[in-house]
Parts: sequence; C-alpha cells; structure tokens
Amino acid sequence: MKRTITALLLLLVLSVSACLAGAEGARVETPAEAFSGRWRDPYYGRAALTIVPAPRDDPDGAAWFDISIFWGSSADSAGVWRMEAVWDEAAGRLAYTDGSMTYVTYDGTGKIVEEDVQWDDAEGSFRLNEEGVLLWQDSREERSGEFALLRERAEAPSAEAFAQEYFERIAGVERGTAGASLKAALAARDALRFAFEYDLWNTDMPAMRGNMLAAWESLDDDARARFDENLFGIADLLDGAFGDYASVAGMFEDAGVGEDMARLVTDEDARRSWETLFAHTLTMGNSGE
Repeated sequence: MKRTITALLLLLVLSVSACLAGAEGARVETPAEAFSGRWRDPYYGRAALTIVPAPRDDPDGAAWFDISIFWGSSADSAGVWRMEAVWDEAAGRLAYTDGSMTYVTYDGTGKIVEEDVQWDDAEGSFRLNEEGVLLWQDSREERSGEFALLRERAEAPSAEAFAQEYFERIAGVERGTAGASLKAALAARDALRFAFEYDLWNTDMPAMRGNMLAAWESLDDDARARFDENLFGIADLLDGAFGDYASVAGMFEDAGVGEDMARLVTDEDARRSWETLFAHTLTMGNSGE
C-alpha cells in the first residue's frame, strides 16, 4: 500500500515513547502530543500560533516541528513569525535558530501584495509551564516573554456525525453501477470536507477515536463491508487530488464539487485533517484508549 501520511505517522511513532521531563519546563507527554496544535495568546488577543510535526531526515531521529505565529495588526496587514524547531529533551523545550519575522500586507481580497522580512536569524524556544501554558522566548522579538499561549482544541465529531457524514457516505458508493465514479468523487469530497470542518488534526484524539469506534460498531455488517471495499479507492482519489489536482479535476467538476475541491486541496489544514482521519481509520480499535 503506497500511502504518504507524513505528519500523522510521525505523531503515532512519537506517541509510543516514554514521558519526557525538561529541566526548564513542566513534565510533558511526548513532544508531538504536548505541543502540536493551535495556540492563542489572551494577553494581546490577536496572536495565533500553530505547531505541526515536521518529518526531517535527521540521523539522530530527533523530533522536528514547523511553527508559525500570525499576529493581525490591521485589516490589511499582519506580522508572521516562522521557525523550524527541534525537541531538546535535556531542556524540555522546542528550540530553534532560524526564526524569521515578516510584515505582510494584503489587498482587499486577502491576496498578499507585499512581504517585508525583518529578520531571519532569531534564536529561541517554546516550553510548557506546570499549568500547560505555552511560553515563548525569542532573541529578536522583545515581546515574546509576555506571551502565555493557551491550547485551542476542536471538539471531536460525535458518533452520529462519524456514522452519517463519514462511514455511511463512503459505504454508499455502489461500485460497478452507472454514475459510480461521480458518486466516488462526491464521497471523496465529503470525506475531506468532514475532516476539514471538524479540524481533525487539532481535535481531542482519544475522544475522536472513541466516537469513531462507537460509530463503526453502530453500522450493520453490510455497511461495514461496503465501507471497507470503497475506502482505499476514495483515499486514492484524494491522493491524486492533493498530488496533482489538474489530473483529476474533471471528475470532481462533473460531480458538481470542482470549485470546493480546488480550494480544499490547497489548504494545509484540510490535508492534515484528512491524513489524521485516514490514519486513525486504519488503526481504529488498535489502541488501549
């Protein structure tokens, strides 16, 4: 089976390691579980931070993360910070040496019209305190020490939502019948939109897995068999859409969802959320949760 599930496979590998303690921060679970997701700063109220596991060809097998901070200063401008951070086990923090800060200006449609790089050589780190608050220190950003970021988790879909909006949609594709390819394209779009709208890469994973399993157990044997039969075909369609949308655009356009798919496949949150959903579908029921 050829499948690239980058962020999620890294997260699943990291999740089996032991708890880690840091000399400068609180004792945390595995770094991917402790840091990945969305964070917001209530002090300023306009800063949003995202941390995503990032595969790297690291000979030491270190855990790397892509980090971005978006701080809207007005309707047409914002400050954007970006870092590639590595988990420093000894210090109990995510550390970086290549932090950049850019002023970005947008036009009335939200399109970027100017990017003014302020620096790209900042050093710093992120760590958790005993209350689970994310703290930031940066050598170039004077306000970093004032940040106290709180995690924002999306609510997991209910068992009913999983059954109706995911399992039954895919199970409903009747292979070998007239219009089956259009129904498959529509089901692929529906699965991707389901994952995206519930922000599944940033949800409560134990709750998500529990509700997913409950939904699966609520299906009859026939629906389960049809879902199993159709799942990898749907996944192949989405792989093709993410890899080269133009090559499969006609199928989605014929199904009446071309514009929606064209937007979804360019959204990193949509991709990460689908990868999360697919990975947890494949391992459903295999954890001790």
